[in-house]
Amino acid sequence: MGHLQEIGKASIVTLGALAFAALPGGAIPFGSNKVYRVGQDVIISAPASSKVEVGLGSRVRNKAVVAGSCGEVKITLPKTSPATVQVGTKTLTIANLPTQSLPSCKNGQFAEARTTDFKTAEGKVVVVGFTPSQSVAVGIPTPTTRRVSINACGFGTIKGASGSITVNGQDYNVSQLPDAGASPVCRKGSAYTPSSWSR
Repeated sequence: MGHLQEIGKASIVTLGALAFAALPGGAIPFGSNKVYRVGQDVIISAPASSKVEVGLGSRVRNKAVVAGSCGEVKITLPKTSPATVQVGTKTLTIANLPTQSLPSCKNGQFAEARTTDFKTAEGKVVVVGFTPSQSVAVGIPTPTTRRVSINACGFGTIKGASGSITVNGQDYNVSQLPDAGASPVCRKGSAYTPSSWSR
């Protein structure tokens, strides 16, 4: 790791090369960057001992839904509606579906014909054309978040991050974050930064 420089809570202690100035609120940014990376590990600079909610994109939640008597599959969407939903072999863009009412079903027929997929005013997606009682695979993208604990020195780490993340409402592409080359270290409440940061 090379030389480390200690950033004391109230004073500056020089270890090795140059000492860093004390940082407000105990945060440990890399230059002016409050979100940066070391390889694939993302480091978030924030007030010491706080929590930061980080959005990690969406993961597809899979479940099986049994088709109704008219061959319809009804899907209740989460509060934060995804852009698309996977139903069987179909990928549906929710915004493109027409809004229609769901008619009653009698003897395998809707009281009012429904030949295309639709959504209801109540927030359900209805996909037609399946065999009654057929089990259909449904995949719903669900936002994934994580509360990152910030240590006593003012930084927290997400190991092995990839793709896009959201921190405090701002989106970041992990591969495009500045790479600090080496991580800061927190020991007994004192922060040490690599001497390479001052070059």
